[in-house]
Amino acid sequence: MRAVVAKLSRNIVIRGNTIDDWGCRVLIYRLKIVTTMAGDPLTEDQKIDWQGVLNFDGVEMDNCGQRDTSRGAIDFRFVDGTPNEILANGVQATRTKTTSVSVVKNSAIHDCKGYCWNSESSNMWTVDNTVFFNGRPIMMTVFNLGKYVTISNNVFIGAMERNYVFVEGSLYDMKAFIYWYKEFDVKTGGSKVFNNIGQGSDGPGFVFPHVHCEDRLETINNGWGFYDNTATTTLVGFMYQVQGTGCQWAGRANVALSQRGFMVNPTVPQGIIVEYVLAVENERGIVLRFATEGTNRSGFFRNSYLSEVSRLGCPNCYTNGRSICNGIGTQMLVVTQGGEEFPLKSSPLSFDVICNSETFDSRLYVNDVIFENYKQTFQ
Repeated sequence: MRAVVAKLSRNIVIRGNTIDDWGCRVLIYRLKIVTTMAGDPLTEDQKIDWQGVLNFDGVEMDNCGQRDTSRGAIDFRFVDGTPNEILANGVQATRTKTTSVSVVKNSAIHDCKGYCWNSESSNMWTVDNTVFFNGRPIMMTVFNLGKYVTISNNVFIGAMERNYVFVEGSLYDMKAFIYWYKEFDVKTGGSKVFNNIGQGSDGPGFVFPHVHCEDRLETINNGWGFYDNTATTTLVGFMYQVQGTGCQWAGRANVALSQRGFMVNPTVPQGIIVEYVLAVENERGIVLRFATEGTNRSGFFRNSYLSEVSRLGCPNCYTNGRSICNGIGTQMLVVTQGGEEFPLKSSPLSFDVICNSETFDSRLYVNDVIFENYKQTFQ
């Protein structure tokens, strides 16, 4: 796929203020009242527990979200119910509505002032077959919770840098299609993010948490977690953050035409498994960071395909610069005390690369990986 064509117009239009940067938002909230204004506890039949539910089908949102805030065009806040929520006393809440899942489908959210979609401490929502276009700086964020969430078959185009003055030493302003901030239990989270396409990001494409190595079959075989997403024309197609301790897994991803294709980037490197990655036409296909200097760790990279070009039977489709195979298939990075951590700070990709270190005793095992159209090098 060379480009994504997306339809923005829909039958129902919600359009934000175009005069200033206030934009607009649709807020989905959970209201819980368990005490009086004086602080006295309410009886069970007096308590209120109302959870907002959103259903969009064929809706267009234009010029929404709010600049320089976390308020998204669609904004879930503390909608933390679960499908079968039970009160502490074991009695089902008679005035609690926590069994409905919010659904947004067949819609378009574009030209966002800030985030196109924000989910904070919220569960139970689905977005499917929806177009996200021109968001600043992050198109979709998931912060805390994120159980019983499905993000599938969507198109993300243009995660753009916001208009601001960068101050040296400040935190890097993350740009991404989806930024999943929280740790995620692939066995109990009940969530899946799959078959999404992202094209064009001034920063990373998809930023996901790792999966613990012992749980990777939940993603590979059972379809839970983050899989079969595609990123093109980004700074880093896929970037992963560490979960807890122990070996970290990442994979089942497709990336093309990016400066860095697929990067595993744990803050505290502890060994990795990367598999089922398709990476073509990237300046560097796979970047593996899994050990500090002098740390004995093992990394496994397997069952993947990397190519400097994607149209192998069309030599006239490329410039000489591409056809001479001057890209890098896999790069192993080691981070010293002066290296970069996650999330990125002032200078993206500023890792210390150690090519010949007597104290570096970690190992990378590469199995069943195909490299097409790369020059062989021993440097």
